[in-house]
Amino acid sequence: MRKIVIILIIALVASLSVASVSAGWFGDDVNVKEVGLEQFPQFDKFTIVLVPTTDIDHVNDVYLKNVEIKYPDQTYKWDTVNLAYHNSDADNIVLDQANSLLKDYQYELFFKYTNIGNINRNTDSYHIKADVVVDTTTQDGVVVGHIDTDTKLLRNRM
Repeated sequence: MRKIVIILIIALVASLSVASVSAGWFGDDVNVKEVGLEQFPQFDKFTIVLVPTTDIDHVNDVYLKNVEIKYPDQTYKWDTVNLAYHNSDADNIVLDQANSLLKDYQYELFFKYTNIGNINRNTDSYHIKADVVVDTTTQDGVVVGHIDTDTKLLRNRM
């Protein structure tokens, strides 16, 4: 009986180790290569370049959770921000075709913040903090990376 219990414990520990690695618990499955900001008269466009450290298959959606953007005078928070795909880079693979985030490829995603009426935008001092999350065909809400960085102003088109 003791041998069976020991074998079950070893099997449980091994399965938890495999599950934790596949869920990215011991490190991020994507690295954030760059976060940039473009200012337009009606909105701010935040561009996020991600590079997966492992293949992430069967991807249905990539988005941000627990988003916090610090402008000079205010901080704005959202529970969820949807990301759109941007195909301006030759290294960027279309998610609709691949349905995977492939290791070592870069993916350029973006979102626009349109409620800019009372924001002091006369600075290039911004900070963004968020969790990068994917939904797959087998699991929703998997945190695969984190953003906690100052955002560089790419261009001001105002």
